[in-house]
Amino acid sequence: MLKEKPFSEITASDIIRVSGVARASYYRNFESKEEIIEAYMERHRTEVAHMITFSESSMERYSLYFLSGAMFNTTIQWLKSDATESPRQMY
Repeated sequence: MLKEKPFSEITASDIIRVSGVARASYYRNFESKEEIIEAYMERHRTEVAHMITFSESSMERYSLYFLSGAMFNTTIQWLKSDATESPRQMY
């Protein structure tokens, strides 16, 4: 969808149509499209926290802290710029 229009112009109806989920399912899980981004970022944070917990060395842990912060900030800036680049271009 982001190839077709900016994030700010994507509606819940667009997401529902493209994803194929029922409208009730969408609204049971999310109040807004921003909540979908939040859920994705929380899932990513949980995965990184798990990797950090099982890191062998402190350097590995610091690298993961750095990368997770960079990914979070990149996503925020991407959304602020109306998500003009594709997610693939961002990462």
